[in-house]
Amino acid sequence: MTMKGLLLALIVLLAVIRNVRSDLPVHCLTSDVAGLWRFCLDRDRDVQLPRCGSDTPNTNLGNLRLSNHSSWLEANRGGVGECVTVHLTTDEAADGTSGREDWKRLVVRDGDKTSGDIGRWTMVYDEGFEVRLDNGRVLFAFSHYAPTSEANCPPPHNGQGEDNHGRSQCYVSQCHRTQIGWHSDASEYGCFVGSKLSSRTPRPPRTTNYVRHIAPSADSTQPDSEGDANTPTTTTTALDTGVCASRRPMFVRYHHHPPSDDVIPSSSAVRFAGKPGRRPTIGSVLRRSGGVSFLQSRALFASNFPCPSAATSTPPTTETRGGQHELPASFSWEGELGRDDVINQQDCGSCYAIACAYALQSRFRIELSRRGVRDVPVQLSAQSVLSCSPYNQGCDGGYPFLVGKHASEVCLQEEKCLGYAATHTSVACPTSHTPLSDDCRSLWFAKSYSYVGGFYEHSSEDRIKAEVFHRGPVVIAINAPKALSEYRQTSAVFDRPPSLAEDGGNYGVCDVDKKGWNGWQYTDHAVVVVGWGETTPAAHTNSSSCHKYWIVRNSWGPQWGDSGYFKMCRGKNLAGVESQAVVIDPELTRGRAAQILAERGLAETNSSSSTEQARGTTRQVSIGSRGQIN
Repeated sequence: MTMKGLLLALIVLLAVIRNVRSDLPVHCLTSDVAGLWRFCLDRDRDVQLPRCGSDTPNTNLGNLRLSNHSSWLEANRGGVGECVTVHLTTDEAADGTSGREDWKRLVVRDGDKTSGDIGRWTMVYDEGFEVRLDNGRVLFAFSHYAPTSEANCPPPHNGQGEDNHGRSQCYVSQCHRTQIGWHSDASEYGCFVGSKLSSRTPRPPRTTNYVRHIAPSADSTQPDSEGDANTPTTTTTALDTGVCASRRPMFVRYHHHPPSDDVIPSSSAVRFAGKPGRRPTIGSVLRRSGGVSFLQSRALFASNFPCPSAATSTPPTTETRGGQHELPASFSWEGELGRDDVINQQDCGSCYAIACAYALQSRFRIELSRRGVRDVPVQLSAQSVLSCSPYNQGCDGGYPFLVGKHASEVCLQEEKCLGYAATHTSVACPTSHTPLSDDCRSLWFAKSYSYVGGFYEHSSEDRIKAEVFHRGPVVIAINAPKALSEYRQTSAVFDRPPSLAEDGGNYGVCDVDKKGWNGWQYTDHAVVVVGWGETTPAAHTNSSSCHKYWIVRNSWGPQWGDSGYFKMCRGKNLAGVESQAVVIDPELTRGRAAQILAERGLAETNSSSSTEQARGTTRQVSIGSRGQIN
């Protein structure tokens, strides 16, 4: 290998290593959080986002310092001003956004009533949740967690997260309470804490399709009792045991093909209460756990998502003056956006910030171009997320959904004013009230942000395609296999799933088995989908027949892959590629975008901005096969 090749391999390896060093050591699922909650809000309010006790960026050690939330609120925020009680349900309702008619939202009900639809909510991966009430109040908090007292545990430190089973060594997840979180409405911000009063959503029944953890017992043919469904969920997540203290469903390792001998690999996370020396079959574990039959389990392991009834949607269409037709077989925004140099994230877990900054700047370019403004090369700063967001963990990782939240409530700076530094050391952080300098007053905002499909666990291939086509690039999360670092064939479709030997397998759990839900799936790397296509079955990197692909922009520099891009298998949820997609819509009524439009007599109003009018805007322009706007 040449010196140049060796250096490139080292850079990519460092990026891959950083991918798995993200996260906070907490793991809570939708079924853990759904139920009756009380949120207690502070008395003091600010005109800009307060820290609410968090470090900036957010850190594990900073979160652990805030052990007595009531005392902190009393000392720093004037105490508790009011408390609200809400019921976070798993009921679905129409999303209500124009152009996203097949999206859904999870209903929030008035906690003091048995009915009444007062808002929406979603999990943010497995780290926390956001609630949006119809009165304009938005609340977000990380779920609470704490270190265990086990003797073999190292001292807590920053950068600790979860493995691909969702397990966090030496920490316990307390899903019935929150860290100190943030709340806001149209004009002010504050802090709050939340506690779960009860669970009106019962644990999933034993007949659902996933492997449960089975504790050893005298009668190994009988699983442990489930316990009270209203008991608050406290999950002990020690890596050496894989034990779920709340007896929540354990994780399924699912493959693109069932194991040839129908036997669970010996390194499986499932503890089997059977005879010593005998490896359990998939069917035997499912039967002993009260699960599905052997034949059903084979179909489960061949499934693309943890939930067998994963999200499906009507094939997306694009509206034209002459009626409707299906989306094209291939499409890309590369022709319109170009292929400017891809940032190399280096030894920093910043993929989420880089991906979101690019996706949002691309959507700004698209919306400005649709209005005739084609001479503004918007380039947004990922560094302003790394150094300035209390919602994310800087170089220790973060979440695209929360980058959208930061862009909506704080802002993103331009790259020329806050260039990428591959670190999250302290810098002067701009806000809408305090720009960095007179030369760097250009702030860009997000109008809205959401998971594709309306809430976490509701994404799908068709919804991602429709979103990319109508509005622009979408951020997705994957469980990046080590084999991806070796991607060199610029015409090949990458279709290698995470391997058991090199990557520890691919894990997910179906915690709410409802039609159209995907389940939770482990991911560790964020990238951007800019289009899709199809190729002949011979042009791929594995022996499968995956000929459909996504066109994806990575963050490992322009020397990697195809100038920093690659093609990834589409339609099979390879490595979770279709399980967790995030959209961030550009704001055209404030910040630099509003100023540009006003200077050209094209000022927007809130009622006519891009989010609500996206489908109508698509009717008014002609989009070429490579994404050009004519």
